[in-house]
Amino acid sequence: MIAGVKQRRVNAEDEIARIAADESLGNTLIPICDCLSRLVNDANRLLLDPEGLPSQYRTSVEELNKECKHAITVLHDAPANHPSVEALNIALSSAENIIPLLGERAKNWDEFVRVRDEIDTDLSNLRQPLDEVLTKPRRSINEAMNDFDTLCVTRQNSGILDNKVRILRELSERLDPLESAYADVRFIDVDLEQTKEQYDEFVNGTNLQGSLEEHRAIQLPALQAELSALQERHNEANNTRKHIDPDTSRLSVLNDRMSSLGALMKLAQESVEKNEQEALIALLRMKLLHLTTLALRELSEESLVDIENQLGSLPSEHGDQMRNQIDQLRDMKKKHDDVTRETLERFAVVENAIATLSSSYDIEGVEANLGRIRDAREALAELSPEVIAEEKIADRVENTRGIIDDLAKRNEDELQRLLRERDLRNNALELFDQLERDVSNLENALPSSMTPSSELIDFKQANMPSLLAKLNAITDVPIDLVPKKDDLSNRIDTISRMLDDRLNERIKYEEKAKKLQDILSECNDRLRNRSEVPVPIEDIIKEVEDLSSLLTRLDAIPQKDLSSCTELAGDVDNVNALLKEQVSSLRRTLNDEENAREKQNELRSRISAVVDRLHDVDVENPGSARKLVDSLDAELQKLRENADSCHQFAISLSPLVSHDDLDKTFPEQIEHLQKEFDEKKKDIEQSIELCRVTPEIIQISEILQQQSDEIPHNLSEQQAMLVDLEKKKQRLENLLQTIPMEMLPKSYVREIAALDAFNVARQETEVQLLCITSPESTEKTLEQLRRDEDALCRLQQRISELGRSSLDDEQRNEHAHMLDRINKMIAAVKRKSRTCRTAAFSLDAAPSDCGLVSAQWDILTWTAMQAFGQVVAACQKFFDSKRKK
Repeated sequence: MIAGVKQRRVNAEDEIARIAADESLGNTLIPICDCLSRLVNDANRLLLDPEGLPSQYRTSVEELNKECKHAITVLHDAPANHPSVEALNIALSSAENIIPLLGERAKNWDEFVRVRDEIDTDLSNLRQPLDEVLTKPRRSINEAMNDFDTLCVTRQNSGILDNKVRILRELSERLDPLESAYADVRFIDVDLEQTKEQYDEFVNGTNLQGSLEEHRAIQLPALQAELSALQERHNEANNTRKHIDPDTSRLSVLNDRMSSLGALMKLAQESVEKNEQEALIALLRMKLLHLTTLALRELSEESLVDIENQLGSLPSEHGDQMRNQIDQLRDMKKKHDDVTRETLERFAVVENAIATLSSSYDIEGVEANLGRIRDAREALAELSPEVIAEEKIADRVENTRGIIDDLAKRNEDELQRLLRERDLRNNALELFDQLERDVSNLENALPSSMTPSSELIDFKQANMPSLLAKLNAITDVPIDLVPKKDDLSNRIDTISRMLDDRLNERIKYEEKAKKLQDILSECNDRLRNRSEVPVPIEDIIKEVEDLSSLLTRLDAIPQKDLSSCTELAGDVDNVNALLKEQVSSLRRTLNDEENAREKQNELRSRISAVVDRLHDVDVENPGSARKLVDSLDAELQKLRENADSCHQFAISLSPLVSHDDLDKTFPEQIEHLQKEFDEKKKDIEQSIELCRVTPEIIQISEILQQQSDEIPHNLSEQQAMLVDLEKKKQRLENLLQTIPMEMLPKSYVREIAALDAFNVARQETEVQLLCITSPESTEKTLEQLRRDEDALCRLQQRISELGRSSLDDEQRNEHAHMLDRINKMIAAVKRKSRTCRTAAFSLDAAPSDCGLVSAQWDILTWTAMQAFGQVVAACQKFFDSKRKK
C-alpha cells in the first residue's frame, strides 16, 4: 500500500511537471503565435489597402522572416501534440504563404520607384530645353530655326519615355489596388502629354513662321526678279520693233498676279503676327490672372518684370491695361511687404525684449524684467493676425506668448524669493562681520616660522576649532553672500594650511637639522680618523668616492634651509671647505698614482712587444735580423729611460698611497732583455762569421776527399803528405775555433768533440809510434821493449774505446784494420823482446821493422784521415743544411 502511495505521488509529481512544462511552453509559443498572426493580418491588410504605405512592404517581409525563423527554432524541440504547437504551425504556414506575395509586392514596388525616378529624370531633361526656348524673346529666323532643330532632336527621345511609361503602367497594375501607383502613372501621363503638345505647338508654329519667312525672303524676290527680266525684254522688244506691236496681256496678268501674291503674303504675315500677338496677349493675361490668384507673400518682383519685358513687343493699346494691372499688383505687394516687415520687426522687437531680459538676481532687476514682460505682452497683442497667419509665424507667436507667461510667473516667484533672501542676508551679514573680525585677529596673531613645533600645535588646537564652529553655525546663507562665506572659509582654510605648512616645515627643518648634524658628525669623524699610513690605491679611490658622496649630500642641502640657523650654516661651510680641500688633494694624488700605473702598464706592454719582436729575430737570416736588431736597440734605450722613471716612482715614498702594488723589477727586466738582445746580436754576428768561413772549410773538405785515396808509398812523400795534412788540419781547427759551438746542432758538436778526442789519441799514437819506430829503437833494451809493448797495448785499448757508432761501414773497416796493424806491431815487439832474451838477432828482424814503420804510417794516416773525415762530414752536413735553408 505504501508503494502504491509512493507511485501515485510520483505520478502526481510527473503530472504537475508535465502541466508546468506545458504551461511554460504555452507561455513561450503563444506570444510567437500571436505575433505571427498579427503580422499576417497586417500583411493582408497592407496588400488589400489602396491607401497603404508601399515602404512597409519590405519591412513587413523582414519582420515575418525574423518571426518565422524564431518560430521554427522553438518548434524544433517542442512536442507535436501540444495545442499551442498546432496553433503556431497554422500561423507559421499562413506566414510562409504570404511572405512570397508580400516579397513580390515589395520587389514590384522597388522596380516601380526605380522606373518612376528614371521617368522623372527623363521628363526633366525633356522639359528643360523646351522651357529655355519658350522663355526667349522674339529673335531672328536663324536663331529660331536653331531652336527648332534642337527641339526636334530632343522630341525624338519621347519614344523612350513612352516605353518606360508603358512599363510603369504594367508595374502599377501588379501593385493593384495601390492607389498611389495609379496616381503617379496618371500624373506622368498628363505631364508627358502636355510636354508633347508644347513641343508640337512650338514645332508647328516655328515651321509655319519659317515657311512664310522663306517665301517672303527667298521665293518672292526670285519671282520678282524673273518678272523684272520679262519686263525688260518686253520693253526692249517694244522699242526695237517697227511693224508689230508686242502682246502685253500676259505680262499684265503676271504683274497683277505678282501684286496679288505680295498682298496675300503681307496679309498672311500680318495674320501670323496678329495670331502671335493674340497668343502672347492671352498668355500674359493668363500669367497676370495667375499672379492675382497668388498670395501677396508668394508674388515675386521677377515674375512682374518678366511680364513687363514681354509687354514691350505689344502695341500700347493692348499693353497699357496689363501694365496698369502690374503696377497695381506691385503697389499691393509693396504695401503688403511694408505691413509684413513692420509686423515682423515688431515681433522681432518682442522676441529680442524677451531674449534680452536681465539675468540679474537682484530685486531691481526682477522688477525691471516684469515691466518689460508686460510691455512685450501688450505689443504681442497688437500684431496683425493676417500677417501672422500669412507668414506662418503663428506657432512662433503662440510660443512667444507662452514664454512670456512663463517668464512672468518665474519673475514673480523670483521677486518673492529675493525679498525673503534680503532678510536672511541682513542676519547673515552680522554673523559674517563678527567671524571676519575673528579671522583677521587670528591672521595677525599667527606665530612665526621659527616657532617650535610644539608651540605651533598648541596654537592651532586653541584657535581653529572655534572658528570652524562659528562658520558651520551659519547655515541659511543668501546667494550673494555665498562668496563671502566661501572667502571666510578659504581664509580659515588658508590659516589652517599655513599652520600645517609651518608645522610641517618646522618638523622637516628639525629633521633636516638633525640629519645635517649627523652628516657633519660623520664628516668630522672621517676627517679626524683618516689613516696617516700609506694605504693601497683602492682604499684611496673608495675614500674619494665616500668623501665625494658626503660632499654631494652637503651640496644638496638648500642654503635657504640653513638661513634660520647661522651656527649650523657656519659648520656646514667649514666642513664643506675641509671636504673640498681633502677631496682635491686626494684627487691630485690619485691622478698621479693612476698615471704612474698607466705608465707601468704601457711600459709592460712595450717590454712584452720587444720580447716578442726579439723572439721573432731569425739568426739564420742575418740580413733582416741585423735590421730588426738595430731598430730594437733604440727601443731598448727608450725603455731603459722609462723603466728608470717608473722604478724611481715605485721606490719613492708617498704619504697617502702605498707603492707595494707597483712593479720594481723593471730595471732587472731591462737588463735581462739587454743580455738577451746582446746574445741575439752575438748569434747574428757568429752566423755572419759562419757564412764567411763556410767556403774555405768546404774547399779544404774537397781537397781532403781527393787526397784520402792517394796514399804515397815512399816514406819521404808520406812524410810530406803528413806535413801538408797537418797544415790543413791546423787551418781547419783555426776555422772551427771561429765557429761558436752553440751555432752547430748537438750531433755536430758531439762529432767535433769526438774529433778532439781523436786528435789527442792521434797525437799520443804518433808520439808512441815515433818513439817505437825511431832509429834508436833497434838498440833498445828489453826493458824499453817492454815499455813499448805496454804503450802499444794502451794505444790499442785507446783506439778500441773510440766510438764506432758514429762511423760508417768503410770507416769501421779501417778502424778494424788499424787495430790489426797495432796488434801486429805488438806481436813484432814481443818477438823482438824474445829475440833479445835469446840474444839472437838476425837480419830477419828487418821485415819486422818495416812492418812496424808501415803500421806507424797506416795508423797516422788513418788517424788523420779519420779525424779530418769526421770534421769535414759534419761541416759538410751543416753547410748543406744552411744552403737548403
